[in-house]
Amino acid sequence: MTDEIGLSDAAAKKLNVSPNETLYVSHLEPIKSLSHVRAKIYNQKLDYLAYNEIITDIVQGNYSNIDLTAFITACAGNRMDLDEITYLTKAMIASGMQLHWNKEIVVDKHCIGGLPGNRTTSLVVAIVTAFGLTMPKTSSRAITSPAGTADTMEVFTNVTLSLKK
Repeated sequence: MTDEIGLSDAAAKKLNVSPNETLYVSHLEPIKSLSHVRAKIYNQKLDYLAYNEIITDIVQGNYSNIDLTAFITACAGNRMDLDEITYLTKAMIASGMQLHWNKEIVVDKHCIGGLPGNRTTSLVVAIVTAFGLTMPKTSSRAITSPAGTADTMEVFTNVTLSLKK
């Protein structure tokens, strides 16, 4: 039958569409920042504004998995110089909420996370902060196992805190 569309339950829920409701479909407007991704694929150097547009679109959910893959692939394998790495890092920082500690020195201990048996973060943070340094530790959940720092520390204390807390 023509003029009908089928949606999965998940798509209908996300679009808030009821059965037999009229649904208007159109092509997606071109995502301007993908022209920067294309330029990077062809090994062109990008400036801060280009990386900021890309990161903004990613954060807003405008990139598909294929778009994300193209961007990551275009940047992989030593295809970015130090300026570009700096621009990308600054764009990522600008895209999120930032914590300000009013301290002259704030240090960090970072790891890839989720390695079973790796318990260095808890020890290093405790030792460094015992000497008076400020070391706020943000952490994400492990993807592949319940072995991330947050997962491990949650055995001892609540680690799900608001940004304000």
